[in-house]
Amino acid sequence: MPFPCLRDPSNNTSSTAFFFECTGWAGSVCILTAYLHKWEESTDFALNLAGSCCLLAICLKKKVYQPAIINFIWSIGSIYKYIYLPPQFSNN
Repeated sequence: MPFPCLRDPSNNTSSTAFFFECTGWAGSVCILTAYLHKWEESTDFALNLAGSCCLLAICLKKKVYQPAIINFIWSIGSIYKYIYLPPQFSNN
């Protein structure tokens, strides 16, 4: 920390905070990976659901409710898409 005076004093550096930050970044990677690559339906579902749940956790931890609602809807949407919509890719 070369500039401790510029650091936010409310910034929590505990291991729990580090865990939640890593969880948020992992969620971002999962969602972007699902978006940028053409996966099987089950893999796409797992990446979207895991990513949205990870981002939901960090948003709730930081009490940022607008993106938390979006990620909650994203997780419900991925479940709906996996269960109720027909598969987009067929082997025929």
